[in-house]
Amino acid sequence: MIGQITEVEARISSAGDLREMVTAMRGVAAARVAQGEAALGAISTYTDGVGAALSDALAMTSAAPRSPPPATARRRGLVLFASEHGFVGALDEPLFALARQYAGATPLLVIGRRGAQTAQDSRLAPYWSAPPPSRVRAVPGAAARIATALYRLIARHKPQGLDVIYPRPLAGGRAEAAVVSLLPIDLGSFPPRHAAVPPLTTLAPARLVKRLVQEYVVAELSRIVMASFIGENGARLATLRAGRRNIDDRLETLTDEAHRRRQDDITIELLDIMAGGAALTPP
Repeated sequence: MIGQITEVEARISSAGDLREMVTAMRGVAAARVAQGEAALGAISTYTDGVGAALSDALAMTSAAPRSPPPATARRRGLVLFASEHGFVGALDEPLFALARQYAGATPLLVIGRRGAQTAQDSRLAPYWSAPPPSRVRAVPGAAARIATALYRLIARHKPQGLDVIYPRPLAGGRAEAAVVSLLPIDLGSFPPRHAAVPPLTTLAPARLVKRLVQEYVVAELSRIVMASFIGENGARLATLRAGRRNIDDRLETLTDEAHRRRQDDITIELLDIMAGGAALTPP
């Protein structure tokens, strides 16, 4: 019985070590979600500001903004934001379910090394892949690199447009697969704002619109990158919380088992002592 108790205590120690590791990982994921949510608001404000400037610039041009012609999924390029690391539950499954609708489209761009491997296994060979930012402050640089890759893809393959699939974060650490059209930008969604006093500019209106469109693409990509960052870490946080609860339940079960086995050992020893004492007692 002593050997059995030692085995149970070893399992308790291992479960305790695992609990500490899961707790630390959970803390990191929670911190990243909080930082990402705080930064997402600032990025959204900046994106809205660029959109407002684009509306002002369009008011200075003579051509009316036009909506892009419709295009089928098979004629559009695709950027897929998937997971970088594990412990995210079923985060990638709905993302790839949407991506399969683009089979045969312009080569796929995948953000997230784990997602890129899943794409390879699913016969959705990525044209280009890259890891997502590991910190909030790295998001703008990542968005700029992705934008550069997108423009290279456009120059080479000339798709009708580009869509983005990403995990949009929801409350409670959940995320939903979302699709947004990134390019071409629908200028019709930026109605010209005719101010009483036109803004002062140093660029011709047409050139200014072009520059603002480029800036809006990077700003929108930054928003999507940050949302994906929150979505992945939120999914990981929910998974680790569930894992922590399971470990706590397991520790409770093992602790109860250790107590029971110790009590059994004590009972056996007492019975042995009593039996030994009875044998030594003269009739």
